[in-house]
Amino acid sequence: MISAVQKALLLTSLCLCDAVSAQHVPDFVLANSASVHVFGSSNIADFRCDATNILLNGPLYADRNGTLVLFQGPPMRIAVRELSCGNPMLNRDVCLTLRVERFPEIQFELESIEFQRLPRIKRDGYCKLHVVLAGQRRSYRVPFRYTLTDRALVLSGVVPLTFSEFNLVPPRKMAGAVAVSDELRVQFNLPFEPVAK
Repeated sequence: MISAVQKALLLTSLCLCDAVSAQHVPDFVLANSASVHVFGSSNIADFRCDATNILLNGPLYADRNGTLVLFQGPPMRIAVRELSCGNPMLNRDVCLTLRVERFPEIQFELESIEFQRLPRIKRDGYCKLHVVLAGQRRSYRVPFRYTLTDRALVLSGVVPLTFSEFNLVPPRKMAGAVAVSDELRVQFNLPFEPVAK
């Protein structure tokens, strides 16, 4: 005979098994080809820093839920020393400005993208995300584009930010004759692959 306690334990284990089997599987996972580009300017010329090696402590998922795309997983991380800005001198200036010895990484934490209507093949929405730079965390809500193809979901957008909002001073050279603007633009190109279900 099965005791009342054994019955309760059996029912509990069955419920847990049902919950695990019914657990929702996300739609998409971030692909290795994701990239981030940082654009800036000085009184001499414009510049661009590329980050093609995005670090993750686990998979980053994107899940469609009505008029939302929700993100699950760790923040995207970029090693400051791996930013490629076109020449060694500019690379060094960027590292010094971002205080790389104390803060070796930049983090981008995606929260969600919200649309006015259900997204189909292409739709513009607003992305909520958080940026951690030089020990300071800032939150943004910026336009993002959602593009759905047969093979991938591609999310793209630009986040405007400034050195000063992270308590940083833009680089200056030659007694101020060369001065970098306070404004930066961070461009995301994030392809997500379908999750096998």
